[in-house]
Amino acid sequence: QPKRKEILRIAERAGVRTGPVYATMVRLERAGWVSGEWVGEGDERRKVYSLTELGAIRTDIVKDIIGGKVG
Repeated sequence: QPKRKEILRIAERAGVRTGPVYATMVRLERAGWVSGEWVGEGDERRKVYSLTELGAIRTDIVKDIIGGKVG
């Protein structure tokens, strides 16, 4: 899996398991909240995600609902 070490380091710092991170990104991409693009080659290949316009709108709604405690 591309850049697995990098994701493992980030997840470790955040105190989360990596399985849920991958599963969440796939769900967000399917829902249209983020878009993913493969970049790099060989061992440097990784998927980079960007927040979509829909994702930005939805994120603002979620922030409003929970009182702005996200990000």
